[in-house]
Amino acid sequence: MDWVERRRLLRVHRVHFPRTLCASAALIPIGAAGALLDCQIAAPAAAVENKGGFAERLYRVRTAKRREGASQ
Repeated sequence: MDWVERRRLLRVHRVHFPRTLCASAALIPIGAAGALLDCQIAAPAAAVENKGGFAERLYRVRTAKRREGASQ
C-alpha cells in the first residue's frame, strides 16, 4: 500500500462536523462558566449585605476600641 492509497483511505474516514454543531458545543462550557461566576459573585454580595463591607466592619472595630479606651 503506497502513500497515495493511505491518504485516500484517511479521507474516507474523516468526519466533518457542521459549524452549528461546533458552535453549540462551544456554548456549553461558556454557560457553565457563567453559572459558576454567578455563584462566586453571589456569595460575597450576600456577605456584604448581611455583615457590611470591609470599611464598615473596620469602622465598627475602631469605634469599639475607642469606647473601651474612653470607659477605662
